[in-house]
Amino acid sequence: MCCSETLLIPDLGISDTLPTNKLKLIELPVLKTGEYDFHCQMQRYLGKLIVK
Repeated sequence: MCCSETLLIPDLGISDTLPTNKLKLIELPVLKTGEYDFHCQMQRYLGKLIVK
């Protein structure tokens, strides 16, 4: 498994495997305003989900 195949959003308790070269729907709960960090399993790919 390569690093970019796993999506982790720790604050939301989300850990999901992503298929290569395909879309995948990740359902999120209703979120409060704020910022939620996400990353791959090795934290090489990092991002931030911003909810306004």
